[in-house]
Parts: sequence; structure tokens; C-alpha cells
Amino acid sequence: MALLLAIAGATTGSTALLLDPSRPGTPIIRRGPGLLPLEQDEGMLYADVRAICGDLAVESGARLSCPTGPLFLLFALSSRVTPRALQALQLAVRESALGLYQMKEIEWITRGRACYEASLSPPAAIILKVGTVAFAHAFHARVNQSPADARVGGWGLLSGDDGGGYYIGRQLIYRLFEEADGRRRRTSFSERFMSLMGESTLEDSIVSATTWIRQRRQAGVLRRDVSELARIALFLAGQEQDLFALRLLRRAAHLVAHSAYLSFARLPGRAKMDYGSLPLFLHGGLIQSSALFAQLLIRALQRAFASASVNATYQPLQFSPIAGCAILGLRKWFGYSPSAIVDVLGRGDVSHRSSIHPHFEPAVVEALAATALRRQ
Repeated sequence: MALLLAIAGATTGSTALLLDPSRPGTPIIRRGPGLLPLEQDEGMLYADVRAICGDLAVESGARLSCPTGPLFLLFALSSRVTPRALQALQLAVRESALGLYQMKEIEWITRGRACYEASLSPPAAIILKVGTVAFAHAFHARVNQSPADARVGGWGLLSGDDGGGYYIGRQLIYRLFEEADGRRRRTSFSERFMSLMGESTLEDSIVSATTWIRQRRQAGVLRRDVSELARIALFLAGQEQDLFALRLLRRAAHLVAHSAYLSFARLPGRAKMDYGSLPLFLHGGLIQSSALFAQLLIRALQRAFASASVNATYQPLQFSPIAGCAILGLRKWFGYSPSAIVDVLGRGDVSHRSSIHPHFEPAVVEALAATALRRQ
């Protein structure tokens, strides 16, 4: 019995999938803490991966050991592979409660590649992730080879997350301090932000903000919680028409769209390809939850690709990154056909399917559909 184990990491959490392709049944899926190889040391990666594998062992109902057969292991993480991090991940799986020792094949791919697989690998596509971080990753398929690709953005905490929730949250904090100390004139933004924080004066808001930052840095959740502030920008722009918040969201959408165009422009061999229609697959918490941001991003993308000789279309990502890992593994190592893969991923209850299919708010789906109708 051969097993497929896939682990997809992200800033706010990771997902692991364990599947026996030789037997009909629902894949075992568990969630765990975020996995960030560029920012975590090998010890933290080891502990987190070992813990999530332990959860898989509990869910499977029995300890699996050497006689079970070879293991095919696939990691989808935001950064490029590093030998020491890969060694830590291998050791974590081997020493976990799963007890899987016979590692037949191991592959590390980027989150963008996992999403490209989740899009069912069209001839060419751009993956746009807009959540805590934002990045664009362009691909085009090659016969009997890994797809050619070019990535822009999303390289880590200080190196290219512009346009995502962390970028938006940082800009809100910057503006609050700038209006408090006089670098910017006071506007309705600081007054409304102050009231949302439950403070009666701007000076009290500054004290609360610095305390909030210190506490979350000490708890190791600063980036996650700063990213959550993007919801305040969405509320102020959408419900109260705050000019600063709206300009900030437009700027974020512009940065993401610019990354998308650059990823396409930098794609190796692009000049030799006749793309025709170029799908842009969108995913990430910010884009999946906000129709306002989806509309702003689509407009920015239309401007960015106006001069390109392609028919760009905008679609929600059908499958999640962990499903993309399963799609790649089942096709590459087990010879599954596309229809058989879709059948495997369709098994299970509602909670299982929520891990396989990203949830988009209906208003976001409507915004994307409306764009497609206008192009017809």
C-alpha cells in the first residue's frame, strides 16, 4: 500500500492531506499552524510538521509503519526549497506518530505551483493570491516538463507582500501615527479609526496601538493580526466612503495588478506563445471575502493588461492549494486521469469539501461573473 502525504503551508495556517490511492475512501485532512520556511527556523518547522502529522495519525485511527509501503511526500510552501528546511521536514514526518519511513519520492513546490495544479493546469495561467500576503505567479505548460513560470511578490515579511492584508494593515497604522503627530492633517479616518478602537482621543489611540503592537509581537502573531486590520479599511471604504481607506484599497489593487502583469511579461518563452485567452485565477482571504476589493482589483487588472495582446479573464480558483498538491501527486506518481482525480477530491462530507474548494462570498462570484458577461 503506497500513500500520498501532502502538506500545504501558508501564513495563517497549513493543511495536510493523507491518501491511500489504492483504496476508495475519503482523504484524511487536518489543519495546523502556519509554515513559513523563510521566517521560521528548522526547529519550528520540525515541530509544526511533526504535530500536524500526529493529528493525521489520530484521524487515521491507527499507527502506520514500515510494512505499509512507500510514501510519496509533497510540500507546497511559499518559498523556494532550502536543503536544511527540507531535511527538517523529512525528519519531522519520519519521526511523527504516522511512523512512515519508506519515503519513495519527495517534492517541494511553491504555493503558486500548487494553485496552478488546482486550476487543472490550463496551457497558460496567472495565479493571483491576495490574502495576508499578495503575489502573482504566471505559468505555461510544457510537454514532459515542469511548467515554465515567473513569480512576482510574496517573498516574505519585509520583501514583497505589497497589496495584501499585511500591507493594508501596515498602511492604516502608519496613517494613524502620521495624523497623530502632525505629519498628515487630521481627517475623518483617524477619528473613525479611533472610535473603532474604543478610544476617546487620538492620543489614547496611539498608546493603545503601541501596546497592541508590542503584545502581538511578543505572542508571535503580529503579521496575522495586522493583516486583519484590512477589514477595517474595507468597512471604512465600503460602508462609510472614507477617502483614505478607498485610496488605500485602490493602491493595493494596483500593486497586485502590476505584479500580475510583470509575472506575465517575465514568463520564459512568452514571446513564442500564442496565448489567446489568459485566465487569471484569484484566491486568498482578502479577495474571497470582499466584493469591493474584487471590483477594484478587476479594474486595476483591466488597466494593467490593456496593452497586452491577450484576452485576460478572471476566475475564482476552483480547488484549494492542498487539493492542487493531491492533483499533482496523483497524476505524477500514481497515473490518475483528471476525471479520476476529481472523483477522489469529491468524496467526503461538507467539512471535507470546504478544505478542497475555496469559499468565495457570493457577491465576489457575482462580480467576477459580471466581468465575464461584459466581455461577451
